[in-house]
Amino acid sequence: MHAIARSFKSLSVWFTAKPLPEPEPFCAKPRAMTGFLATLTDEQKRLARNYSGDERHGDETFAR
Repeated sequence: MHAIARSFKSLSVWFTAKPLPEPEPFCAKPRAMTGFLATLTDEQKRLARNYSGDERHGDETFAR
C-alpha cells in the first residue's frame, strides 16, 4: 500500500479559478411548444382534456 502512495506522491493537482458562465435570463422569451399537444387543433385539445374513458392501452394480458 505504501508503494502505491509513494507513486502518487509525485502527482500534484492544481485548481485554477474558472470564470462563471453568464446567468440565464429570468424572463427569457418562451420557446415554441413542441410535442403531442402542440400538434392538435384547439377542438382536439378540448376533447383530449375532457376525455374520461378508459386510459389503458395494449393487450389485457400485459396488465398488472
